[in-house]
Amino acid sequence: MSQSATEIENRAFDRAIATASEAIRLDPKNAIAFYNRGFAYWRKGDDDRAIADFSETIRLNPNYIDAFGNRGNAYERKGDHDRAIADYNEVIRRVPKNAIAFYNRGRSYARKADDDRAIADYNEAIRLNPDYADALGNRGNAYDRKGDHDRAIADYNEAIRLNPNYALVFCNRGRTKLKINDTTGNADIAKARELDASICR
Repeated sequence: MSQSATEIENRAFDRAIATASEAIRLDPKNAIAFYNRGFAYWRKGDDDRAIADFSETIRLNPNYIDAFGNRGNAYERKGDHDRAIADYNEVIRRVPKNAIAFYNRGRSYARKADDDRAIADYNEAIRLNPDYADALGNRGNAYDRKGDHDRAIADYNEAIRLNPNYALVFCNRGRTKLKINDTTGNADIAKARELDASICR
């Protein structure tokens, strides 16, 4: 019986966890091993263990920037947006040109329903990386929630130009177009379903 890609990935992560755990047993102050184990836990969806390992990484090496960013990602997935934002703040403080940290913080603000701050962070992410299709798509979502449909569509257009197979953005653009009685939105929704049958239902 063939195994799924997820099963294969999980086995790889389990091996990474075992290897990192042995490294930690041999050297309990090995910050890299704690980080690697935390990352593997995070990829497996075990956010609590990931956070514990990222926190230990930071305790051992307070300059381990990736540990702050990935701990923020784990907090965000748990719905702890304030702690996620605090970790993204720390990344931005230390690396002010980190477009990903601005994007991640913007996403957290959006999930707190603070679209103005979200847009400000997406703006900065896009300024630092003009080809950041995810930031454009999410900024479009924030504009759409604020009722600024023209700006939302402009962002969706650019995101699709950068990634012509971006199913979710086709879906969102289609729905926004229909809000302003632009029936070409139906074609966008059909395209989204063609690219990914699981979305835009």
